[in-house]
Order: sequence, then structure tokens, then C-alpha cells
Amino acid sequence: MDVLLDHFGGDVGGAYQLVNFLRRRCKTLRVFIPDYAKSASTLLPLGADEFWMSDASEIGPLDAQIPDPRDPDNYISALDEFRAVDYLRTHSFEILNEFSKMLGRTTSLGTKERLQLSIQYTTQLMAPLYSNVDPIHFGGSHRSVDVSIEYGRRVMSRFAYRNWSQKRIMDLLKKLAWDYPSHPFVIDFAEAQELGLRAKMLDGELNDLAHEMLDGLGAAAGFLGRSGEAPEPKPPNAEG
Repeated sequence: MDVLLDHFGGDVGGAYQLVNFLRRRCKTLRVFIPDYAKSASTLLPLGADEFWMSDASEIGPLDAQIPDPRDPDNYISALDEFRAVDYLRTHSFEILNEFSKMLGRTTSLGTKERLQLSIQYTTQLMAPLYSNVDPIHFGGSHRSVDVSIEYGRRVMSRFAYRNWSQKRIMDLLKKLAWDYPSHPFVIDFAEAQELGLRAKMLDGELNDLAHEMLDGLGAAAGFLGRSGEAPEPKPPNAEG
């Protein structure tokens, strides 16, 4: 089965179900990515026997999307909170270190006294920022990343990467989930190959054909009814 994939991601559980749905219906699954397969969509090439990318194509980090606690109608990367808290932690140590050095230069206080004052100062300065971190939401974000990794482990272990050790699979998935600095980070064909994934070059006539098909999907895609016939199209101003 050949699948033409162009998507920025979404629900990782839905992507996992789609991989299994397709794999139950074919012996070999090939995925063609003319442009994008980002976020949860990256599960599909991970579950394919091979996937094809042009020199302008990109997959992305296996980065779960969760409702934005400030605006539930929008979604953010589950890693956004981790990056924010990690920055707070790093910034706290920097403040503690710099304040302690300043006391060492400007006072005759001993090391213990300087450290106590530095801790008090850093705590008072950073406490209002840490108070904005919701521990329940923060824990949920961590679970969302873990879910993405587990879905990735299952599709890789069941299908095209059965010959890989579990450690190698988990190392790759942890890199895809944690090591890239942003949700839209570009993983191109060359990097996909460096990661050891089954990426092949989509170029020339095949690349042109893939883009022609992609351009026509808006008019061609739809669902068949139980009778096997396509439903009658509704006029543009029809309700529903």
C-alpha cells in the first residue's frame, strides 16, 4: 500500500490507530511525504517499511500536542512547559551563583552566610514565577510525551524495525521526543537517514507526480456511503 502523507499532526492516538489500520490491510506499507509529516504524523513513517522524502520534505519531533491551559481552544507542545520549567531551574542557579559571587566581592561574609543569603534572595525572586506552574498540568504534559514514545515503540517494534533492539528503538524515540528544541524543528531527508530510519529520496518525476496528486486531493478526497456510492455534493450555501 502506498500512502501520500501531508499533515502537520494532531492526536497521537489517532495516528497510532491509523498505522495499525493500514498495516492490517497490507504486507508492505510505503509512505510518500512531498512536503510535511510533523508531530503525531511522524508515527506513520515510523510504522512504514519505507518512506520517501524530497530534498524539501520534513518530518518533525514526535512531540505531543496538548490543550493550552491559557486558551483551551488552542494547542501547544507538551514540551513547552518542560522547556519553561527547565529555563526557570537554570535561571535560578545562575541567580544564586551570581548573587553569591557579588556578596563575596562586596562583603566579608563567610561561605555559609553567603550561601544562606543567596538562597533566600533567589527563592524570593523566583517563587512568583514557579507559582504559575500547575503541577497537575505539568505531570499531564510529561505523560503525554511518554504516550507518544510508547506508541512509537509499538509501531517500530511490530513492523519495519523488528530487527532493532528495544534499546536502540527507545534511544531514537527519546531523541525524537526530547532532544529537539522546538515543535516545528525540521528533520530533513539527510537527518532521517542519519537517525537510521528507512528514508528514501523522492525526486524527479516521482516527486512531481506526488505534488500533482497532492494538489488534487482537495477535490478528490471524500467518503463513500454504505451503498458504495459517493454522497451527492451539497451546494456551497447548504447547511450542515
